[in-house]
Amino acid sequence: MSEIIVAHSHSAMDTFETCPKKYFEEKIRKSVPWEESEASRYGKMVHKAFEDYVAKGTKLPFGMEHYAKYLDKFTAAPGQKLVEQKMAINKNFESTGYFDDDVWFRGQADLIILNSPTAIVVDYKTGKIRDSFTQLDLMAATSFCLDSSIEKIKALFFWTKGKKITQKDYTRNDAMDIWALFMNKVKRLEEAVRTTDFPAKPNHLCKNYCGVKSCPYHGE
Repeated sequence: MSEIIVAHSHSAMDTFETCPKKYFEEKIRKSVPWEESEASRYGKMVHKAFEDYVAKGTKLPFGMEHYAKYLDKFTAAPGQKLVEQKMAINKNFESTGYFDDDVWFRGQADLIILNSPTAIVVDYKTGKIRDSFTQLDLMAATSFCLDSSIEKIKALFFWTKGKKITQKDYTRNDAMDIWALFMNKVKRLEEAVRTTDFPAKPNHLCKNYCGVKSCPYHGE
């Protein structure tokens, strides 16, 4: 099979690990049309409101005013504010364009606060609180690739439902370990591509959240 992986991302890799068949149908075969869910629409609305509040000082919409005191902590932090920051690197872990031909990994941070030699990386979450830091790991590691002056990063999730912040601190040395773990996942994915082996894997998304209707576990 010819090369088909254009760029990796946390969400794409998460899909592969959750169910290889779902990854194949969505990302490679592209047999499943993307449909925006109600949760996705709400999340997009919240992200846009937060982006405008931090970047432009735009008043939060009705029903979101109570988030201001949390966002104000970000706006008050010293440093340059980068909202909805797209990040991309090539296989040499060098910064590249988000849609350039050599892009190997891409991601997007809801907010980055650059205050060299430190930075804060923020991701807004409108879903259920989870204890995985994998996405933050990758955002921090990518941020180190984008700015050589950054030596320490504080990355955090702001969980809107629980009004809770979970965070993790990183040094530049941590990036090597993060990429090493990610490369192990990439190797498994590349082997699946080489062998065209993408087995269906029953999981919590099968019943209500998967559009792969050809799968034997769909709806179960």
